[in-house]
Amino acid sequence: MFAVFREVRKLRQAPAHALNDDAFDRSLFHKQRELLLRAYKAVRLLRLVLTNAPGANAVEVDSMLYQGKINSF
Repeated sequence: MFAVFREVRKLRQAPAHALNDDAFDRSLFHKQRELLLRAYKAVRLLRLVLTNAPGANAVEVDSMLYQGKINSF
């Protein structure tokens, strides 16, 4: 989980602080989609871990989130 968060941060650092011309590359779509799915799984894992925190039972969570039935288009 933390490795994915670190990877996202590392990949974002250089483009976020640089001025570059726009470029079109089809392979970026597939890389971005793969990274997005891995990041979603990491965030879902973190949310599942936090459900065991004291007081977490007071928060109502939709069953879709528990089951992980979220589509990525």
